[in-house]
Amino acid sequence: YTSLSEVLIAPILSAAQDQWLGLSVGSYPRFDAEDFHVIATIEGRDPSKVQECADWIRSALDEKQQEPTPSE
Repeated sequence: YTSLSEVLIAPILSAAQDQWLGLSVGSYPRFDAEDFHVIATIEGRDPSKVQECADWIRSALDEKQQEPTPSE
């Protein structure tokens, strides 16, 4: 889950999909949730690769959330 919009996280998820070719990386926008805007999913047969990808995405999203917004 992330509070970032799907537009902001799409490049991160796309980069993860390119880096971990054996995995499926997806996202589902949520319009009814107050705490978050997108659920990201990672599917694959190798649990260690899924975890590695998830850790990378989590780190990239954390960095993205630290970036100043245009109004700041």
